[in-house]
Amino acid sequence: IPPHACRQEMNLKKNERTPLIEPSSPNNSMRKPTLPDPGNHNDRYQWNIFKAVLVSATSSVLSGYDQGVIAAAMLTMGPDLRLSMAEEEVSIGILNLAAAIGGVLAGPMADRLGRRLSLAVANFLFLLGSAALAACQGFALLMGGRVIMGVGVGVALVVAPLYTAELVPPKRRGGLVALCDVSTNAGILLGYGSGLALFGVTEGWRAMFLLGALPAALLMACLPAVPESPRWLVSRSQVEAARGVLTQLSPTAEHAEEQLEQIITAQEQDADDSNWKDVFFPQDSITRRMLFTGLGVAFFSQATGTEAAVYYTPTILKSAGFHDDKSILLATMGVGTCKVAALIVATLFFDRSGRKPMLLLSAAGLVVAYLIEATSALFFAPTADGPSAVGTGLSVGGLCLYMSAFSLGFSPLTYVVCTEVFPSNVRAKAMSVALFITRALAGAVSMSFETLVFTLTPAGVWLSFAVVSCGAMAFVATYLPETKGLSLEEVRSVFAAHMDGRGLGHQGCPHLGSSRHTRLAAPSQRSRRGPTSSEDWGDDLAAEKNPIHSVESAGAVGGASGGHSPTSGLV
Repeated sequence: IPPHACRQEMNLKKNERTPLIEPSSPNNSMRKPTLPDPGNHNDRYQWNIFKAVLVSATSSVLSGYDQGVIAAAMLTMGPDLRLSMAEEEVSIGILNLAAAIGGVLAGPMADRLGRRLSLAVANFLFLLGSAALAACQGFALLMGGRVIMGVGVGVALVVAPLYTAELVPPKRRGGLVALCDVSTNAGILLGYGSGLALFGVTEGWRAMFLLGALPAALLMACLPAVPESPRWLVSRSQVEAARGVLTQLSPTAEHAEEQLEQIITAQEQDADDSNWKDVFFPQDSITRRMLFTGLGVAFFSQATGTEAAVYYTPTILKSAGFHDDKSILLATMGVGTCKVAALIVATLFFDRSGRKPMLLLSAAGLVVAYLIEATSALFFAPTADGPSAVGTGLSVGGLCLYMSAFSLGFSPLTYVVCTEVFPSNVRAKAMSVALFITRALAGAVSMSFETLVFTLTPAGVWLSFAVVSCGAMAFVATYLPETKGLSLEEVRSVFAAHMDGRGLGHQGCPHLGSSRHTRLAAPSQRSRRGPTSSEDWGDDLAAEKNPIHSVESAGAVGGASGGHSPTSGLV
C-alpha cells in the first residue's frame, strides 16, 4: 500500500472517531467516573485495561489467601494430623523460602513465556498446592503442598505487579499497581475469614484449601481473554502484535503508535538479551543507580521489621486479654482489616502526592510506632500482677500505628517503585531479585525474632527497628526521584537528571525542560479533563504533543554524571 494511502486511511479513522468528551458540554468536569462499558466503542480500551487489572488483582488475592489460610487452618489441622510444634512452625515458615525461590524463577519465566502465561503458571501452582493440602494425611504431603503453593506465591508477587505496570497508563499506574498489594492483604483476610466460617467444622481446614482452588481454575480459563504485555512483545520482536495490544489499550490509533515508538526507542538502547550479570554488574551508571534504588527500597521494606511486628501480634493480643483461639483469630482479623482500610485510602494518594512523599511519611510513622512500642516495653512491662492497662494500650496502639504507617508507603509502594525504576531489559529479573530480598529478609526476621528479643530485650528490638526506619527515610530522600505520572520509558531520563544534581524528580529538572531537549510535561502542566475522560484511566493525550526525548540524550546526561554514582556495582 502506498505510504500516502496509509496516511489518508489513518486520518479518515481519526476524523470518524467520536471524541471521548464533547468539548462544548459545560458539565463534563462535574461528571462522576463510571466503570467502562464494553459495548461502548469509546470505552472499549478502558474495558480491556479493566480486565487485565482485574485478573492481576485476583491472582494477588489468591496469593494472599494462600498465605493467610494456613494460620486459620492450623488451629484444627495441627491436632487432626498430630503435628508437633516444630512441624507446625516449619510448615508455616516454609512458604517464605518457597516464595523466594518462586520469585527467582519468575523473572526468567516472565521473560521467556510472557507475563500472561506466567500468571497462568502461578494459578496452576495455586490449584495444585491447594489440592495437595486438601488431600494431605501427614506432614510429608503437607510440606509438598506448602512448597508448591509458596512457589506460586513467589511467581504471582513478581509477575502480577510487573504485568499491571506494563499495561496501565502512567497517571494511574501507582494506584493500580498498589492494588496488587491491597488484593494480597484482602486475600489474607479472606483466609482468616474462611477459618472463622469453618471454625468447629470437622476437618473444615480441607474445605478452606479447596476454596482457594476454585478461583485459580477460573482465572486460568479467563487469562486468554486479556492482552499480553506490549513491552514483552516488543522485546520478542513481535512488533505487530504489540501494536495490536496497544490499539486495544489506547483511545486512538495515533496514541498507540506514539506509545509503540517510545517502547521501541527505549528497548533499542538496552541490550537485546539480558542475563543476571546485567542485574548485579550493570555497565552504565544510570542503570546502576536505578537498580540500586529499587533494590534498596525492597530491602528497607522488610529490614524495618515487618515480619517482627506481624509475628508479635498474637503476643500483644494475648497481653490485651485475648486467650482462646477464636477470639485471637477474630482480633487478628480486626487488625488486618485496619491495615487493608489504610491501604485502600493510601492508594487514592499515590498518583496525586507521589511515591517519594508517601514513602517518607511511611518511614516516619514507623519510627513513631516503634518508639511507642519501646516506651511500653521499658516503662509499662507486665508484672506478676498482670499486664498494665497503659502498657497494653500503648502496645496495641503502637501496633495499629505500625500497620497504618506501613500501609501508607512501604507495603504497597515497594513493587510500584521497583516496576517503575528497573530498566526494561532487566525488569523481570530485577523484580525476582527484589522479591528474593523481601522474602529472605522476612524469613530471617520471623525466625530470629525470639532470639533477638532474648538478646536485645523487647525495647532493644523496637529501638533497633526505629533506627533502621530512620535509615530508610535517609535512603529514600537521597536516592529516589519522583516518578509519578511518567511512562516507564521516561523514568530513565529522570534518573539521569537526578544523578546530575540539577533536579530531584521530573518537575523542574533542567535536563528535561531545557531547550536542547524535548520537554516532558509535568503532571501539573498537562491537560485537565473531566473525570469521565480518558484521563480517568491515565491516558495523557497531551503526551501526543510532548513525546519523550530520545534515550540517547538521557545517556549523554548520564555519561556526564557517571562520576556521581554511589557505587561501582550493586555489591
